[in-house]
Amino acid sequence: MTSNNALRSVLSDEFAATFAGGTLEIRTTGGSTLLGTITLPNPCFGAASNGVSTKTGTWSTTAVATGTARQAIFISADTLKTTTLTVAESAAEMIIDNEDIISGGTITVSTFTYTTPAS
Repeated sequence: MTSNNALRSVLSDEFAATFAGGTLEIRTTGGSTLLGTITLPNPCFGAASNGVSTKTGTWSTTAVATGTARQAIFISADTLKTTTLTVAESAAEMIIDNEDIISGGTITVSTFTYTTPAS
């Protein structure tokens, strides 16, 4: 199956709408420790282009625990829909400013784009 850019953009926009106003949990490996919860803005992504949605605004929170960030979980505002991805300072699906989290410090998502695959 192959999707054109118009359909890919519709699907990426739907992803963005699903998590607008929801939350993003930052956790340690395997999700064992919650390091912080970011309340996502609404909207939290710009309009998709060629199947790619890019985060908008500042996504940050105060850490509630100490540990190494490795997992992020998007949770919809109605809490019925979730998606889990990798997080780190580099070479991850979501990039944060510092993966070594200290309780009381700030967790900030530097870069995130959601891409609907063409095939």
